[in-house]
Amino acid sequence: MSRILISLIGEQPLAGVIPVPIYQPDEVILLQTGENDDQVQHARDALRKWQPHVTVTIHPGSMPLYRPSVARQFCLSLLQTLYDHEVMINISGGSKLTAMVATNAAHKHNIEVIYVRSAAEGTMIHWTPDNTINEEPFRVQIPLAVRFACYGLALWQKRLIHWTSRQLAAAKELAHFVAHRRNADTFYAIKELGKDPDRSLALPRAVNPSLDQLVRELRHCGIWHVEDTDTDYQVTPVDADMRSFLSGGWLEAYVTDVCRSLEPDELLNNVMIETQEAVDAAAVTGDEDGAMNELDVVCGKNEELLVISCKTCDGSHVNDALRTALYELDSVAGSTRAGSYCRRVLVTTCHRIAPRIYDQAEKCHITLVSGRELGRLREVLGRLLAA
Repeated sequence: MSRILISLIGEQPLAGVIPVPIYQPDEVILLQTGENDDQVQHARDALRKWQPHVTVTIHPGSMPLYRPSVARQFCLSLLQTLYDHEVMINISGGSKLTAMVATNAAHKHNIEVIYVRSAAEGTMIHWTPDNTINEEPFRVQIPLAVRFACYGLALWQKRLIHWTSRQLAAAKELAHFVAHRRNADTFYAIKELGKDPDRSLALPRAVNPSLDQLVRELRHCGIWHVEDTDTDYQVTPVDADMRSFLSGGWLEAYVTDVCRSLEPDELLNNVMIETQEAVDAAAVTGDEDGAMNELDVVCGKNEELLVISCKTCDGSHVNDALRTALYELDSVAGSTRAGSYCRRVLVTTCHRIAPRIYDQAEKCHITLVSGRELGRLREVLGRLLAA
């Protein structure tokens, strides 16, 4: 007798995949619901990579979305062929109607039904043939590559950025300065300092204690050289890498370090995602950068996924830059590309954000973290990762 898991696959394939490592079936049969040819194939391919010891097949045909009697017969016919096996049905990936029909067919054959729910912590709901409903938390580590493979995307990391402990300390100091800064022009000048290979910057002494501390700490961390005068600090980045760090890399370093403190199952930065076809074509043409959509920081824990975009923007056009960043994040990591368990976050150094930008973020279901909130970033991300 084999253990067989039947999973309904609809627009969100990941829900149909999650129970496999938990219950360790011998075979998984994927049921297509509606016209979701691509999704069911993506789920099959992802499972074969993730759980190669499990036999994964796609059942011929499709459960019709709006013809319940036909859909019920579709399920009954399949279950009739599996009468001598131990079978469970996962209805998580189907529509409400197909899930109801599959549950009805399952109970006619005395088969247990399971459903993946994401709320506070991952919960598996069991509905037994005697109409007993049980809930139990589950723990599963889903590789980031598998999460995106469920939606037909390849994850590509050309270069993993490692920051030294001194750089991470400097990033934390910069985040503290941004969160409590009194002079936006000073931060803007520091950011611009990173763009010019020959530029140095004069920062006034004894004007702002937090600025004095920032100058000292970044010198101690090896980010810039400092020449003291009676009236100012003359600061110069130590090399090209530190200029890049000051022009924006520090925010990605800070966000990555905060995410690491939340102990995710997997954490990556500087990753690209695109369809496998686009990746293969780019490898042939050599235009790999042009084919990819970049994600600054990505981490997963249990069923939840965080995709974070980092923007060190300031100046007169900041709201236009944030509007573009929101649009890009929504396009690159929308529900059809990252799944319904994905939480998107835009972290920015900007303090003064127009109400229309907050409205746009809310409509896109993106959490917008302003520069003023950088000090409580761990709290914000921790809540989302356990949402």
